[in-house]
Amino acid sequence: MCLRWRTNPFEQIVTLVVSGAPHARLYLEVFDLMGQRVGYSQHPKGIHTLVFDRQSLPDGVYFYRLSTPCQVLYTGRVIAQ
Repeated sequence: MCLRWRTNPFEQIVTLVVSGAPHARLYLEVFDLMGQRVGYSQHPKGIHTLVFDRQSLPDGVYFYRLSTPCQVLYTGRVIAQ
């Protein structure tokens, strides 16, 4: 499985492309530097492109976790400018 962010750093919207996605529901969680969850989305199985819109979140570094109901697949960071 391969994960790629399109436009990192990003301004308003960032796209996460998952190739070889598992045949399970995907969960994308986004956290600020304090560890508070500031974004969350669920995606049905078979979806390979996830979109995160930062809406009113300020500029800064955010951490993400991509998981299925059974395991964490990826963690990392994105930068909002």
